[in-house]
Amino acid sequence: MEEFLLEGSLTPRHIEIMKIIMVVTNEFSVFNELYEIFGPELFLKFLNIFAGTTFTIPDPSSLSRLVRDIDIYLTVKKKGLPGVVKELSMTHQMQEKDVRKICTRIDEIVNTFQKAVKARRGGVLI
Repeated sequence: MEEFLLEGSLTPRHIEIMKIIMVVTNEFSVFNELYEIFGPELFLKFLNIFAGTTFTIPDPSSLSRLVRDIDIYLTVKKKGLPGVVKELSMTHQMQEKDVRKICTRIDEIVNTFQKAVKARRGGVLI
């Protein structure tokens, strides 16, 4: 039996095998959706890159909170902390201390990321 490679050119047989795997494998229930989104070539590339990796995709409310928090962080970074905290707290219906906490938390994450990037590449990304 030939080895099924996750890289290289796709034959019609490879595509047929992938489609059947998606139908019969309940354990990997998102295979079909990923295949439909990416198509055969990018689907195999995705599998090759993330093989054995487990990750969670955040729910919409978590993503909305993250977008809000990053928007707050970027606004404070652009306009300055003291002058905009009250405005942001009113806009987002939260206490001023929560705006400051969000800024501190996001700033720590960004700084940690920048340090890691700088250590690996010698540059700053953000």
